[in-house]
Amino acid sequence: PLVDDGTARVTLVVTAKGGKVDSLVREVEVSNATPVVTLGALAPVRSGSAVAPAASFGDRGARDATWRGRIRWSDLPGRSTTQAARGAIDVSRTVCGAGTRTLTVAVSDKDGAQGEATTTVEVTAVPVG
Repeated sequence: PLVDDGTARVTLVVTAKGGKVDSLVREVEVSNATPVVTLGALAPVRSGSAVAPAASFGDRGARDATWRGRIRWSDLPGRSTTQAARGAIDVSRTVCGAGTRTLTVAVSDKDGAQGEATTTVEVTAVPVG
C-alpha cells in the first residue's frame, strides 16, 4: 500500500455473473496532502488579558512529519515552531492596548505543502476610574 505521495499500482478485478474474471492494472500518481489548520473564534477581550485561541492542524499524509509552523500576530514579530505530531499548536499570548489583532497560523509539511488559517480578536481598553 502507498503511505506517502508517489506512484501506486492499482488493480481492478471484475467478476461477471457467469464467473468470468477480468482485471485491469494501472499506475496512478498520488499527490501530497496539504495540512489543514483550524483556529477557533475569539470573543472580545480587555487589554492586558491572556488569549488562547484553539489552534490545531491535521494532515492526511502518513509520512509528512516533521511539520514547520509559523505563528504571526499582527502586532508582534512572527515565531516559528516545529511540530513532531499532528494536533494542538500553542498560540497563546497576552494582548495589550486596544485595537484589532489578527492571528495567522501556517503549517508546512516535509514536502512543502502549506495550510493556513486566520482569526481576529478585538481588544478593548481597560476602563479608567
